[in-house]
Amino acid sequence: ALLWKGNMDIQFLAEDSYSITQYVTKYITKGETSVIDIDEADLKDLSKTSYQNLSKFAFQLLKSREMGAHEAADRILQNSGELWRSSETFVWLPTTTPDRRTRVLRSLNELQNQKPDSTNVFFDDWVHVFYPNRPRTKDFENMSLYDFVSRYEKVIGKPEKFKKEKSTGCDSALIPLL
Repeated sequence: ALLWKGNMDIQFLAEDSYSITQYVTKYITKGETSVIDIDEADLKDLSKTSYQNLSKFAFQLLKSREMGAHEAADRILQNSGELWRSSETFVWLPTTTPDRRTRVLRSLNELQNQKPDSTNVFFDDWVHVFYPNRPRTKDFENMSLYDFVSRYEKVIGKPEKFKKEKSTGCDSALIPLL
């Protein structure tokens, strides 16, 4: 990375979801620097239509905006962001101690539509639902949480080929990654 001489934004983040959320939100909402060099008279040019004046202003905005080489190449090639999108999939695994772990509550509408005696108030997740309820075979018994998550994908609902199997009571299913 040092030979690359690129910008690296490295910051330690504790395993507290609030600080991670705060950092990511601050990073993606930071302002972009740009210098607009356009005269107000150019915007009010009566010999041109409003559309032409607005187009000229929009072009000046795009021209004065700072962007990296990857984004510039992507725009020139008209790839709609395909050059810089990640092909990696990220999975959130809460690794804090069980007493500090948070879970995602179901929406009020979903809770109201459940049976009155239901205790299923949280969304299914890797740590609390899928990993503890994995099949009890030799392969799965010796599998770490990391290996389990990296080999399977969580899907909402049940895929067609798994619908005939016995219901586990989950709203989601696991399918092997190819």
